[in-house]
Amino acid sequence: MAAPEKMAMHQGTTPFWSLQQAVDGYARHGFGAMTVKRDKLNEHGAAAGAKLIRDAGLEVIGLSGISPMTATDPAQRAVQLEDNKRAIDDAAEVGAGFVVVIGGPMPEGSRDMAATRALMSDMMAELLPYATERGVKLGLEPITPMAAGEISSVNTMAMANDMCEALGPGTGLVVDVYHVWWDPD
Repeated sequence: MAAPEKMAMHQGTTPFWSLQQAVDGYARHGFGAMTVKRDKLNEHGAAAGAKLIRDAGLEVIGLSGISPMTATDPAQRAVQLEDNKRAIDDAAEVGAGFVVVIGGPMPEGSRDMAATRALMSDMMAELLPYATERGVKLGLEPITPMAAGEISSVNTMAMANDMCEALGPGTGLVVDVYHVWWDPD
C-alpha cells in the first residue's frame, strides 16, 4: 500500500467536516493531497481556503462541485455557464489541476439521454478554452446508470472516453469505482 503522503483524500469522504476540519484531519494523518468540495471551499472563499490548504502542506488535485450543464432555457444555461466559470476560477485559485464534471440531470420532461449528453458536451466545449487558459482540466466522471436521470447521462467509461476524445485536450476522466464497478468495459 502506498504511503499516505502519496495519496489524496476526497473531501466527499468526510462530508460532515468543514474545510478546516478536513485540512487538519488529512494533514494529521499524513495525506499529501486532497480533492476539495466547492461548497466547503465557499465557506472560506477560494483565496482563504487556498491559504489554509497550502499552510497545512497539502496539495489540491481537484475541485468537485461544478454546476449542472443540461438546462435548455437560454437564461438558465447562461447562469450555469457563469457558475461553472466561477468553479474553474476557484479551481485555479486553489491550484487544482481539474474540476470534476458530472453534467447534471435530464431536462424536466425529457427522456432523451442522447440530447442530454449533447447539452453537456456543448457546455463543456464552451468552457474548455476558459479552463485551458487557467490551467484547469475538465475531468468527466461517469455516474452509475441508476442515477442517470437525476445526476448524469454519461454512465459508462466508454461514453466518457468518447466525449473526452471528441472534445480533445484539456479533458480527462475522473473515475469513482463506486459508480463504475459494474461497467464490463
